[in-house]
Amino acid sequence: MFNLLRFSGLSAVFFFVVARAALAEAAETASPADSDDFAKQKVLVELAPVRDPNSGIAGAQLFESDWFPPLNDPDWAPYTQEDDPIKPQGPVLGLDFSGKSWAIPWTVIGRYHVANFTLDGKAVLIAVCRMCSSAIARDPIVDGRRLTFHVVGLYNGSILLADYETKTYWTPFTGEALEGPLKGKKLKQLPLLQCQSNQWMKLHPRGVYVYGPTRAPSALRTRIGFLNTLLKPLDQRVQAHALVLGVTVGDKARAYPVAALDGPADSDAKNIALNDTIGKESVVVLHERGGALTIGFSRRLGGKTLQFALDKDGRFMDSTFHSHWNYQGEALDGPVAGQKLPEIASQLEDWYIWAAFHPDTSIYQAQPTAQLTKAQP
Repeated sequence: MFNLLRFSGLSAVFFFVVARAALAEAAETASPADSDDFAKQKVLVELAPVRDPNSGIAGAQLFESDWFPPLNDPDWAPYTQEDDPIKPQGPVLGLDFSGKSWAIPWTVIGRYHVANFTLDGKAVLIAVCRMCSSAIARDPIVDGRRLTFHVVGLYNGSILLADYETKTYWTPFTGEALEGPLKGKKLKQLPLLQCQSNQWMKLHPRGVYVYGPTRAPSALRTRIGFLNTLLKPLDQRVQAHALVLGVTVGDKARAYPVAALDGPADSDAKNIALNDTIGKESVVVLHERGGALTIGFSRRLGGKTLQFALDKDGRFMDSTFHSHWNYQGEALDGPVAGQKLPEIASQLEDWYIWAAFHPDTSIYQAQPTAQLTKAQP
């Protein structure tokens, strides 16, 4: 689970941007960085506060130097589920488009926080925040121009990005340009699945994964913790570091606590299909009980609104086409085999960071009987 990679004591005065545990795991992966004893380098980084109340990043804490070079187009290695699995095993970020798939181990990208990829000719930005258990992918093309990003500081409980081309400041969580020449622009969110490597390989038996970093940054620490950079008081409706799936539909936002999705402790259901409505949009949240594999989709397909449940074998099934579905919203059989449910913006992260950027969010309240409804034959 992703909380195995979290830091203990997130509200501590000092935080280490690169976790010791992650560095130890990464050391087991063959990589040019293995020869660098960066795990012992803990550099205290001074931050420069933004005090101008008229600035779009007022309250931010900026690094004085470019401490975190991004991961740019690294080496990729093929894997097969049977013979050559993803290494190191553990949590990965998964991307799938154009019939191809890519997996990025957290132990690799977590040391960079930002990656600028070109995948099958498509530009992709990935930003991760180990402190708030979040990862998000976005399209970095703005007005026909590709932007490349790096971490420049802390803002509202998490990392703050800037693009090299225009020096505009961005938040990855909403994709908004906060200050600079591109202020007001927004980056489109791309589907990104957070799961364990074995789960990803089950969905995509053949693909490629990031082999390892060409250079790993030093472990850094600052005098200010992430929670101390929140712009407003902590939203205490949910425990701060509880993992949630945040879903946005238009101007509506809803948080689905993973613990609520899991349902009763005595339940034997492995998969959860939750049918819900946000604003005017019918959505379904697919969740693997006890883990982080969680994603949301629209339930509308071909002019029909589908209702999802589990068949007798615990597989996702809709009551209209009686098709089975996977965690990427794809029908595996039946009359709509190969079709995919429309994507909606969803992201897995700690409650405190979701609430910080979506203060008006609603919160799903567990309804176990609705979650575990069996599909009718």
